[in-house]
Amino acid sequence: MSDRDEREYRLEVVAGCDEGPCPKVGRRAARPGHWVVQGARVPNRDERNALGHIPPHEDVVEIPHDVAIEFARKLRDEGLI
Repeated sequence: MSDRDEREYRLEVVAGCDEGPCPKVGRRAARPGHWVVQGARVPNRDERNALGHIPPHEDVVEIPHDVAIEFARKLRDEGLI
């Protein structure tokens, strides 16, 4: 794998826990301004449909309030909001 390929797939956790199966928000090194979210899948079809059309390649997940606040603070601290 080239350096570019490795950079393409590197994620930095910016909110939530650092390791394990827990809610978190990450930043892709190769795509500034794009964020990756890990959370519990929302299984209820009515709740999912409330967001509108969800393409097959996307999913709906939920993250706890404290992870969202931590993420917002990170954005503020970096001058992004």
